[in-house]
Amino acid sequence: MDGSPLRLVERLNGTLRRECLNLKVFQTTTQLQAALDDWWQVYNFERPHSALRYQTPDTVYQTSVKFQHTMVTA
Repeated sequence: MDGSPLRLVERLNGTLRRECLNLKVFQTTTQLQAALDDWWQVYNFERPHSALRYQTPDTVYQTSVKFQHTMVTA
């Protein structure tokens, strides 16, 4: 993957469809929103990503913020 924005969006869309949207027929927008909220929580805070060396996006983000804070205060 070359990392272009379009490819990243396409990959995220495919993952969202495979792991959430294609698993169930939603009867209401409330059901859909709840499923999306649950999936997004797992995707960002619980599910390790191979591209992030098997860390969660939140862990990578928090590490980056701590590193940036250390660089600013040093």
